[in-house]
Amino acid sequence: RAANIEDFLEDTIYQIVYSFKSQASVICLIDENANTAEPKKLVLAAHHGLTPNLADLFNLLSEKDALIGSVFNNNSPLVIPSSTINSQLQDFILEEGFKSMVLVPISIQNQILGIIGLARNENPGFDEDEIARLDVVADEIATFVHSDKQRQLSIALAERQRLVRDLHDSTTQKLYGLLTLTEAAQA
Repeated sequence: RAANIEDFLEDTIYQIVYSFKSQASVICLIDENANTAEPKKLVLAAHHGLTPNLADLFNLLSEKDALIGSVFNNNSPLVIPSSTINSQLQDFILEEGFKSMVLVPISIQNQILGIIGLARNENPGFDEDEIARLDVVADEIATFVHSDKQRQLSIALAERQRLVRDLHDSTTQKLYGLLTLTEAAQA
C-alpha cells in the first residue's frame, strides 16, 4: 500500500524492530548515483533506534568496510560481534552499547541492493531461526525495491517515447505546412 519506496521502508523498519524484538534497525541501499568504478556506497534509507552518530556512520559506509565487504562478497548474513573480522563499524556498534547485531544482505538474482541491520542491547544474540526469518524479510524487501526500480525505468521509458512522438509529430506538421505553403506559392 506504500506510495513510494521511502514510505515502504519506513513502515517496514518498525515491523522488523517489533517482530524481532530488537532495539535498533537499519536499512541501507546501494547508492545508484555513485561512480561505478568506486566501491559500492550505502545510503541510509530507513532506521529506528540508532544514535545520531551511528546513523551518520551507516550513511558513510561502503564495501571497503570489512563487515559490509564480507556481507556483500559472501551474500550471506553476518552476526556481530564477529571474532573473524576486525572492523571500525563493529567497534563502534559495540561502543554504542549494543551487545549484538546482525547484517543481512538485500539481494535479488545475486545482485546486492543493500543491507538490513538489527541490533540488540541485551543478550541473547540472534539465533539461526531469527536470521533465517530475517533473510526471508530481506528477500521480500529486495523484490519490492527491484520492482520499484523496474517501474521507475518503465515510466521514464514511456515518457521518453512520448517526447519522441511529440517531437516527431510537431516536426512533421511543420514540414507539411512548409510544403503546403511552397506549393501554394508555386501555384
